[in-house]
Amino acid sequence: DAPLGQWVKNQRMVKAGTASSGFLSTEQISRLNEIGFQFDLHADQWDASFDRLVSFKEVSGHCNVPRHYTADAPLGNWVDNQRRAFKNGTLSTDRLSRLNEIGFQFDLRADQWDASFDRLVAYKEAFGNCNVPHHYTADAPLGNWVDNQRRAFKNGTLSTDRLSRLNEIGFQFDLRADQWDAS
Repeated sequence: DAPLGQWVKNQRMVKAGTASSGFLSTEQISRLNEIGFQFDLHADQWDASFDRLVSFKEVSGHCNVPRHYTADAPLGNWVDNQRRAFKNGTLSTDRLSRLNEIGFQFDLRADQWDASFDRLVAYKEAFGNCNVPHHYTADAPLGNWVDNQRRAFKNGTLSTDRLSRLNEIGFQFDLRADQWDAS
């Protein structure tokens, strides 16, 4: 029934705010909900993927499903799509809230930077400075990370927020100049 299909489509568009005209009252929405009308056809699919993510987290301890996760390839793609929707500002507040509740990380690079920064703070507490050797055997990635921060500063690609955070802990961006000044 083409007219019924068009009417159903129109109700969904009006509710979503994507129709050029039309209005659904609270009573009309209630009546449609009472008969099990689905305003968002993708909601059930999103909920099922969310449930699979919760199960993944219970096993792995995190929500960082690899993009090419062989055990559940669609889940890896779904997680990537949630990050993209967040970045584009198209993730609904309800979905954002649900993902935040389970500790979903939207920006893996920022989270990795924060984790490395925290390790640098611990290094400074232990050694009194932020001059992690490049070949620091206790935490080799930290030495590389420190080098990358100096390089980003030199190239002008270090964000002002990160620059400020590093300055707050006494990070030395140019070891040669600082050593010369100390002489």
